[in-house]
Amino acid sequence: MLVGQTPGIEQESMGQYGFSVLLCDDGTVQTCGYNNVGQLGNGTTSTTTTFATIAGLNNIQQVVQGGFHTLALKNDGTVWAWGYNAYGQIGNGTSGGFISTPVQVTGITNAIAVFAGGYHSMTLLADGTVMCWGSNTFGQLGNGTNSDSSVPVLVAGLNNVLQIAAGRSQCIVLLSDYTVKTWGRNEFGQLGNGTWTDSNVPVATLALSSVKYISATEGSCYAIKSDNSIWAWGYNIDGQLGLGYSGVNVNVPTQMIISSAATPVKIVGSLVSCLILFCNGDLMATGRNDNCQFGSDTPLNTNISTLIISASPWVDLKMGIFAYHVLAIASDGSVQAWGANLTGQLGIGITSTAECVPVFPDPVCAAAFSATDCCPAMPAINNLLPQYCLADV
Repeated sequence: MLVGQTPGIEQESMGQYGFSVLLCDDGTVQTCGYNNVGQLGNGTTSTTTTFATIAGLNNIQQVVQGGFHTLALKNDGTVWAWGYNAYGQIGNGTSGGFISTPVQVTGITNAIAVFAGGYHSMTLLADGTVMCWGSNTFGQLGNGTNSDSSVPVLVAGLNNVLQIAAGRSQCIVLLSDYTVKTWGRNEFGQLGNGTWTDSNVPVATLALSSVKYISATEGSCYAIKSDNSIWAWGYNIDGQLGLGYSGVNVNVPTQMIISSAATPVKIVGSLVSCLILFCNGDLMATGRNDNCQFGSDTPLNTNISTLIISASPWVDLKMGIFAYHVLAIASDGSVQAWGANLTGQLGIGITSTAECVPVFPDPVCAAAFSATDCCPAMPAINNLLPQYCLADV
């Protein structure tokens, strides 16, 4: 295991210097791409252009990547982490530098879901409470302070949570009454409470009810309601909220303009773009396409969700919090990838500025997914949904 210091990481071009993390159907994890702070979990800091299995990491049911660190949830309810640790986001009681192989997060034995933000981490426990750790500059740990923590701390006042998600510096949860709460950074309105003020405790997101799915990107948040309408708020300079306009951030949930009558099942995105996967395999996008993250080299910049791929075989999408590339998983476990590839994050054996049409990583494992059915109408308390219904990346 390497443990080291890497100053100045926040100033890098994070979207192009990406990495990929994939859960395999045998419960192992494969990674590739940028590895300057051990985010591939293989004990080195060497960048790789093909997927490889992390040694000794087994029985994993969910894996999520943050800015430069990764979390894995084991079947026994424990959480494991590796990568950048400047703010204690690994959660093992240390802070500073990085850890290049998986270590166990302190004190968690009953987790049912995990999520990684830019420089903080969060987990949903079986009793419906939420714990966070890592950077707390903007209150993203939700415990009423702005002090970083290298061990998990309990989020204030939450005990009935169904789903969790995080952006760079904000957190969002879906409650058992199908309403939404948020906390953390609010510079772009990403808390959705009608203000631009950060909050270090959960606050109610305005005018949202009957929500069945939540998602967060670097500076924005999204929700799917039981009527399959999509609502968005936060950073919108590039039109990534799909509201029909750009250049203006939004601090209250606003309904996205959608031309499809199909059921949306997954929303992922970067700071500048948003991708929506539908039950029939359609893929729609809104925002900016500067690194072919729409799976096309068409110079498409749109502030209304636009169909880019029709009737795909995909049942899941994955996109890291700072990523400008996408992994798509089909019902047979096959994987395709597209977008930025400057550090080999697509897993195709080469580096390139970007790949503008979907390519097949090789070699790569059969990827895990929980079901091919569309998401249920409403989630049940403490009932893990299919993987693409969880707010994961």
